[in-house]
Amino acid sequence: MLTYWARVARFALRGDRPVTVDEVPVWALCVPFRQWSRPKRYDGRSFADAYGASFGRVGRWLLPLRWFYLQFLLFWPFVAAVRALRPGRGRKFLRAALFRPELALAHPDGTDTDAEIAWSRPDYAIGMYYAFTWDKTRAPWFFVDDKRTFLKVCTAHGFAIPPTFSAADAIARGGRYIVKDPELDLGYGVEIKDATALAGIEWKDELIVQERLVNHPDLREVFGDEAPLSTLR
Repeated sequence: MLTYWARVARFALRGDRPVTVDEVPVWALCVPFRQWSRPKRYDGRSFADAYGASFGRVGRWLLPLRWFYLQFLLFWPFVAAVRALRPGRGRKFLRAALFRPELALAHPDGTDTDAEIAWSRPDYAIGMYYAFTWDKTRAPWFFVDDKRTFLKVCTAHGFAIPPTFSAADAIARGGRYIVKDPELDLGYGVEIKDATALAGIEWKDELIVQERLVNHPDLREVFGDEAPLSTLR
């Protein structure tokens, strides 16, 4: 616990950066406190916007949400210790909660082995690194996170992209399409919709509408016609 609190003091209060790999998870939890009101994405949103969205602007002004977040960081070892008392948890859960807190928070009932915990994908830490780097550098490559910008860059450089339509053209043509929310990632906001369903979406003009691609005939012989689109990235 002392190691955990020392890291919170270094990363949240002093603004230090991690020195070793095992410090990264706790550093990642401290990034929102350090950058609370500063943009964490190219669209201008901050951690204050993300964590305080349900309180409204006045509520966020009245409530010291940033300091509540710091209280969460400081009290997390006590919460983890209480959770570790539940049957089947014990010291292993407490150790994981202090050294990989993002995993214990997201999967409190998980039964992962120590090796699985050590090698789990650090998605949260990567997300916080992106937020930290954007705040420090405003690097232009962040803007291709927006799928609309990504398509423009691909087109400008002559890369092949799926046939893309405006919502009005897709509705007029009929049929089924891949419809994407341009600001989401990790597969979120990607759906298959027919023209009728697309017409009923109020913000349809903000969506990306593309032709639904299918696998190569050789792949369909192996995986079947209903298999997901096979891609190589």
